[in-house]
Amino acid sequence: MPLCNISTILMSLTLALINGKGGVGKTTVSLLLALALQQVGRGVVLLDRDPQRSATTFAENMGLPVVEAQPAAGPLVIIDTPPNIHHPDTLLAMRTANVVVLITTPSPTDIGATAATATIIAQERSGRTVVLFNRIQASNRFADTLPAIAAKLPFPALQRVLYQRTAYQVAQLEGWRALPSVARIELAQMALELFTLAPELSHIANVAHSHSANLAT
Repeated sequence: MPLCNISTILMSLTLALINGKGGVGKTTVSLLLALALQQVGRGVVLLDRDPQRSATTFAENMGLPVVEAQPAAGPLVIIDTPPNIHHPDTLLAMRTANVVVLITTPSPTDIGATAATATIIAQERSGRTVVLFNRIQASNRFADTLPAIAAKLPFPALQRVLYQRTAYQVAQLEGWRALPSVARIELAQMALELFTLAPELSHIANVAHSHSANLAT
């Protein structure tokens, strides 16, 4: 497993993907975000805090670096957290990450868990938190309810969403080349909005935007 060689004096920034329920796609999106940033030459490492260690397993297939502890300085750190809002590693990431992404699907079961997670996040941190809707099915009526769902959560939701695509799972085995252009563009647009919405990560948005053509090819 490749480990990151930290050789920069820049403070590392952290982005944590969180939900108190499993099955919403935290690990997949953590990997995809890291993969997209790698494509545009941005330094990024994964910190796998989920006891299942799925991110660590698939990172090797995708050529992504993994660290066992958060570095004091270096590239962006993407944290995959346990699907348990009360787990010590989840709480630590929630309290200390520069940006938290509260990830959810629009299914009623996941939305209930997301609302409960949002309440605890609001209690535990004052830093920036955004909501990402994942595994959207265009033909599903729940997709039409996203604005209403977002309005009930205490954090801003990204306008860009990620759709349910088999290619995202295949990419965990075969890397960036497994993604068709429509998935690459969708992922790039989401990442750009995320990094633009969070001023702490705006310099990453500048890098990604200047190399955005690379993400679609």
